[in-house]
Amino acid sequence: MTIRGKFPARTADTLAILSFVIGAVYVLNELWADPNGRYLALNFQDSFTFEWFLTHATELFTKGETPFFSYDVNYPMGVNLMANTSILTLALPLTPVTLWLGAGVTFAIISTLAVAGTAVAWYWVLSRDFGRSRPAAYVGAAFLGFAPAIMSQLAGHPNIAGQGLIPLIVAAVFRMRHPGRTWRQGLVLAGLVLAQAGINEEMLFFTAMALFVFILAYVPWRDLPGYAKVMLPKCGVTLLVAGAVLAYPLYFQFTGPQAYHGLDSGVRSINLDVLGYTTFGRYSIGGDVAEAVRVNRGNASEENGFFGWPLCLVLVAAAIAMWRSRLSRALFVTAFFFVIMSFGDTLRIDAVEHTDWHGPWHWLALLPLFDSVVPTRLGLVVTAVAGVTIALIIDRLIVDRLRPRSTRPPRCRSRPRSSRPTTRGSTPCPHSSAPARPTASRRRPASTRRRHRPAARPAPPTTSRCPSSARAWCPRSRGSSRSPWRSCRWCRPRSRPPSARRCRRSSPTATGAPSCRPTRSSPSCRAAGSTTSS
Repeated sequence: MTIRGKFPARTADTLAILSFVIGAVYVLNELWADPNGRYLALNFQDSFTFEWFLTHATELFTKGETPFFSYDVNYPMGVNLMANTSILTLALPLTPVTLWLGAGVTFAIISTLAVAGTAVAWYWVLSRDFGRSRPAAYVGAAFLGFAPAIMSQLAGHPNIAGQGLIPLIVAAVFRMRHPGRTWRQGLVLAGLVLAQAGINEEMLFFTAMALFVFILAYVPWRDLPGYAKVMLPKCGVTLLVAGAVLAYPLYFQFTGPQAYHGLDSGVRSINLDVLGYTTFGRYSIGGDVAEAVRVNRGNASEENGFFGWPLCLVLVAAAIAMWRSRLSRALFVTAFFFVIMSFGDTLRIDAVEHTDWHGPWHWLALLPLFDSVVPTRLGLVVTAVAGVTIALIIDRLIVDRLRPRSTRPPRCRSRPRSSRPTTRGSTPCPHSSAPARPTASRRRPASTRRRHRPAARPAPPTTSRCPSSARAWCPRSRGSSRSPWRSCRWCRPRSRPPSARRCRRSSPTATGAPSCRPTRSSPSCRAAGSTTSS
């Protein structure tokens, strides 16, 4: 497979992946200069905490420590590691690197993989599973991997910035809409859920919420029972396998020693300003650090919006321009839902807290699981939807218009439905640009009707009318009549229309064309704009 005949598609994929890795290394170049001697100054407390988690993961093999609890911190009460971000999915495989080179190097590797892995995963899913062109998938993945929210979370939260498994989970859920492979698809999704649970459970919860809202907005309500019939057994397999593996860790997290339920009011009040999406982030090219600090109250690692007003205008204009697309509508509804939710319990407008104005999150903040969510991080879902929308914009509004159109029309797999022309007004075939020939559509008075005379099979006409409408020979079938009732894929009806049925009293003539006696029950026996009854 080649892209416009210039170079293979694998080369394009390799160059895209290499560019993402180089970009991630460039972002963290100062940390890579001395990983064990430097740290991220904007959020050094969380950086030190993650390095301790990486060190504790090595003690599982060297000292036989438990991965769920430790007395090395908060002695003598200890700390519940399952209730914190122990990132076992990343810490355990990188244990040899931690023992050999130190926890600082492992932290730099995880931070680099968080950015590059997120971009590569979205590029793969957008170009393969979602059918977007490679240029569109590349631009969308670049935004999703290096968005202002990801750069902000990278300052001390590599478990949240690393969203490489999120697009794979989304793609696995979308594949479930096809019947079959119940156990296989369920087990694949269960493996992805287990891996993501070992990185960050909060992002897994956000993904489930986003998929729920998107499916309700995308699937027509009349089709929901059919989708549920196909997908629920596969989700049951996922729940069975993942639940069996995570049963004890979750039990220890919520009921073990030093467990807690919900966040304190100070953490739950960390919400996003209403102007947080139209303001430039401090890590953006045109960003203003002072303005970002003022709008976000100085929280450098929680700038989970900050698109800037130009991108907001582009996204709104794209939603209006592509509103007729069901996919675009579902993306817009999902983004709007999480934008409203990210404002938190009480609204904050231009760094001014309005305690009397409550957002929709006010009615969800105290529910189980929802009470452990930091509202501002719901803006990460908006970032993901914005990246997919950018890929959709480039694919439909730019790439499709620049793609050279082939002069050869698409192959028509149709066959003539009937050898006789109909008297109804015909429509042009979508496979040809030639206009259809108008035919008479009015019936003559009964006194002037002529008796029907059978005619021989006509020669293949030169018109480009579609066989399902004009009953003529399709120009792509080359006059073949092996399947006379077959229509092209553009106009194939669900059932054979009455005008395409054979007459009940047909018999072959010398020329091979069927001759029929017109009856009231044979609407296909119309010829030259007249119909008679026997």
